[in-house]
Amino acid sequence: MKKTLLLTVALILTGLNSAMAAIDEELRTIITKSDGIELTEVTNDANNPWAIADGVATSTVGKSSNTTSQTFTIKFRATGRTIFSYGYTADFYPYGEYDRKIVTFDDNTLYSSYSSYTTKSYYTHYFILDEGEHTITFTHKHLSNVNNYSQVMTVSDIALYTAESQMMTIDLAAPGTLGVEALNLVSTLPEMQFLRLSGKLNADDWNSIKNMTGLRCIDLTNAQITDIPDNAFRNSQLRFVDLPTSLKTIGAQAFYDRYLTGKLTLPATLETIGKEAFAFNNITEVEIPDNVTSMDTHVFRDNKKLITAKLGTGLTSLNIGSFYNCQALKTVSGGANIKTIYGDCFKYCEALETASDLQPREVKSNAFEGAKKLQSFNFADITDLGEYAFRNCQALKSVELPKISSMSWYCFNDCSSITTVKLGDKITYIPSDAFHGCSSMEEVVLGSSIRELGSYCLYSSSGKLKRVYLAAPAPPSTNSSPFYSLSGVTLYVPDYAMISYKQHSYWSQFTSVDSNPNPAGYIDLYGKLELSTNSRIPGNPDVTMNYQGGSYPTKGILIVNGNNPQSLGNYYHWANISDNCPVTISRCNQMTAASVKVNHYLANNYWYYITMPFDVKRSDITISKGAVAVRYYDADSRAQNGAGNNWKDVADDAILREGQGYIFCASDDSWCQFTASDDTRNHIFKSHDVTLTLQEHASSVSNDANWNLVGNPYPSFFDIYYMDYTAPITLWDTDNRTFTAKSVADDQVALRPFQAFFVQKPTLISELTFRTDGRQATKTIDRSASAPRMMPVVASRHFVELAITDGSTTDLTRVVVNHAASDDFCADNDATKMMADGTTPQIYTHAAGDIYAINEGAHQSGSVKVGVQIAHSGTYTITMPRNDVRARLYDYGVEVELPYTFAADEGVEDNRFTIGFDTTTTGIDAIKPGAQTDGAIYTLDGIRVSTTAPKGIYIQNHKKIVK
Repeated sequence: MKKTLLLTVALILTGLNSAMAAIDEELRTIITKSDGIELTEVTNDANNPWAIADGVATSTVGKSSNTTSQTFTIKFRATGRTIFSYGYTADFYPYGEYDRKIVTFDDNTLYSSYSSYTTKSYYTHYFILDEGEHTITFTHKHLSNVNNYSQVMTVSDIALYTAESQMMTIDLAAPGTLGVEALNLVSTLPEMQFLRLSGKLNADDWNSIKNMTGLRCIDLTNAQITDIPDNAFRNSQLRFVDLPTSLKTIGAQAFYDRYLTGKLTLPATLETIGKEAFAFNNITEVEIPDNVTSMDTHVFRDNKKLITAKLGTGLTSLNIGSFYNCQALKTVSGGANIKTIYGDCFKYCEALETASDLQPREVKSNAFEGAKKLQSFNFADITDLGEYAFRNCQALKSVELPKISSMSWYCFNDCSSITTVKLGDKITYIPSDAFHGCSSMEEVVLGSSIRELGSYCLYSSSGKLKRVYLAAPAPPSTNSSPFYSLSGVTLYVPDYAMISYKQHSYWSQFTSVDSNPNPAGYIDLYGKLELSTNSRIPGNPDVTMNYQGGSYPTKGILIVNGNNPQSLGNYYHWANISDNCPVTISRCNQMTAASVKVNHYLANNYWYYITMPFDVKRSDITISKGAVAVRYYDADSRAQNGAGNNWKDVADDAILREGQGYIFCASDDSWCQFTASDDTRNHIFKSHDVTLTLQEHASSVSNDANWNLVGNPYPSFFDIYYMDYTAPITLWDTDNRTFTAKSVADDQVALRPFQAFFVQKPTLISELTFRTDGRQATKTIDRSASAPRMMPVVASRHFVELAITDGSTTDLTRVVVNHAASDDFCADNDATKMMADGTTPQIYTHAAGDIYAINEGAHQSGSVKVGVQIAHSGTYTITMPRNDVRARLYDYGVEVELPYTFAADEGVEDNRFTIGFDTTTTGIDAIKPGAQTDGAIYTLDGIRVSTTAPKGIYIQNHKKIVK
């Protein structure tokens, strides 16, 4: 027993002696503070010891003739927040490496320099330490001698202590007392460095905190705080913080540029983080609580020691620059509900390897630019990519964007490891330089909606590209050099579009072209696709007839030839009133679709005259925004009651009939959708002539009789030259908000797809036929390939056109001098003026109680009365765009010079203006009034012909006839 005790005592004494021997007491004198830590070793260099005097360690190797070094070591135990500081001087040659000062902490270099500091300088370092022993070393490394410098280094005033050992505690009895309580502990507020605070705070307390400019650590765990104000700690030297457990809001720049150290713990109650709240700190780890729903811009920017970030479920977006220039950030987790990543969010996060939980829909400009180690990303839901979004992500291996609809230039520029690019069926345009410099790219797969490739968009000079798969039914247009070289590259295209690609100026340059083995399940057509008799789109895909406006407009054109069946899935047609409206021309009597929807654009508060080539229920008409009014024209009411109040609302349970016209007005700019009835949906693909029955609506007033609102029955432009109908038609001019009459014989007009128009049925005509020959892909009239159906109109019919304008809108009327025509109203030749409501001034001619938009007659008197309707008092101008008969304008009987500007009050002026003209003409004027009542047939230039003359328009008994 005694031997055991003696042995135990001996071992203890041996350990104490060893521990004591590890502390060099002389060297220990340079450590001036060690609160809260346990020193375990302080040792000098055994071979080249530092000289110790008056609390200063001085190096002694500065003038050694050999390359050498000397090091002293401090070891200690501490846990948690720890501060380490020291003072030093260095009389080194500053322009080259003759000597070097090196300070390490746990084998990590804190400082290494050959700079010279002859005046004592101080360094302070802040750590959050794990439990265990830690090591600090100071080294003077000497390499060579130099004159005029002592090459001596000193170290003094070493302080090692924990933050906890320095904390001063204040429990506020009442808000507003912090200043007083603090001054009971320190002489001045700037002297407060370590503070543990509890209780309620008010604005005065926050002002006191702002005056604590020396504050380095604050514990607010038990403070009753929900909001930390803007700039709360910007004046401090804060390195450590414990946030209140009840915190909801952190204000803008609350901890800006304070170099907070280590892991940042945010309370679960937190909801909002202000702009740059934690920017420019030394945070190493952060977790965003699930309650946080709002993070302003640049919240964690330039935290260059941040390694991991976990994002909460409450965030739906990451704001601009959230983690900008966090150069050590390696892992981002969480954030599954984030839909938008804004610009610069992870820019220059060059160590970022994974952000696998993110699945955004939008990634804005420069969001991941310079994330050089990012190997993969979940692109599955992305629809929009901003410029430079993933630029210089050098480790990305592949890019697959099945839902992408919009991308900006340079978005994947210089991603040198990408081998495969796959884009889905929603994207229409690949912008310039989008994948420029992707030097490992071997395969490109582009979806069915691609309509244009920008300059250098897939350009890589490495020559590794081998395969390009295109599903677009029409060859996309190209700007200069989308690819670097086409040599050795195989192009895969839809089999049914093979001829189109091989005839295209750019795509024909591929020397190897093959069928794309993956036909598109969805076709978004922006260009022209013409199917030959034996060529069909396989697989019943959904088809969208689309268009693109802007500086370079384009539209879908689908032409199907031959009667081999063509089956489609869902068919969508996007329509507008411009020349850029998509077109479908079916010459196939077996073309069908599973469903048909037409979406027509409506600008707010404009009336649109629309007809559908199928029946549609009023209840199946929807609007993308706001509300829509739908009306029909009550021609019976017009016949009985005259003009005005004849537009009636279509009942909710009514059916809008194929070929009939209706008007639509939306409360907001929106898309109006028409869903075809099941039994008529395939009528949109009709390949035959269409005959519409015109209804009779008898009236004692010729201007009010027999109005019909009908429309173009084809989803294509239609040249009215090919209507078996000779009377004028009346169109609504949406821009000028007025009606314009057009003559089948005299005007070159192509009806838009789905355009409705008025006709005033002549007495002996009961039908209007649209011939398939009139269908065309554009609004431009081109009859060069067609045999003429009408005889030319020559000089015996003379025209005078008048226009009136208020400077913003214009209305027109026409007088036709034809000595073979009657001056009485005749619906075969004349067009009643359909008066427009609203602000557009109206101009017309009138006689015997009738008002005319087109007034064709002999007009032997050489004078025609002109009327105007003025919506509001003001100044107006009358011009004469066409004048074949030297017509003159008279105002109250006085000839005026054209253009003629005049003042007018609101109302109707029927007795003010007239036009006069010479009555001597040629050709038809040789046939005197009454001369044709014998039934003889004449051409429009007055030549009598036999009854066996070719088909065309002729004159018989003062009326045009179709033969």
